[in-house]
Amino acid sequence: MLARRYSIDSSDITDYNIIGITEDTIIVEVLGNINFILEYGSNKERREGDGLDIPTSFPFQTKIHYKIEETFPSEIYEIEAFGVDTDSWYGDDLSDEELDEMVDKEIEKMVEKKNNS
Repeated sequence: MLARRYSIDSSDITDYNIIGITEDTIIVEVLGNINFILEYGSNKERREGDGLDIPTSFPFQTKIHYKIEETFPSEIYEIEAFGVDTDSWYGDDLSDEELDEMVDKEIEKMVEKKNNS
């Protein structure tokens, strides 16, 4: 579990490709990113500066099956379940120094916010 609570801030489509055509369906693979806010601590703790909100994003992929009609894209479609890749959260992409720097910046923000309230 990345966080007990989260909110979705936005999503972006980075690429899409037609990967299949049948007699009645066009299948489109869609790639993109979902931007999240991972929320740590209760609402009260977060209001008082003791919680932590971490903005992050993860890539996703899905397939959309469009019914072939006169116009494209058809208003009749089915979206497969999204696959969201959270592997980057576990630090494979970051060196220890980069991870320490990121944590230090978040702590500094929390201290500054608490000092200003």
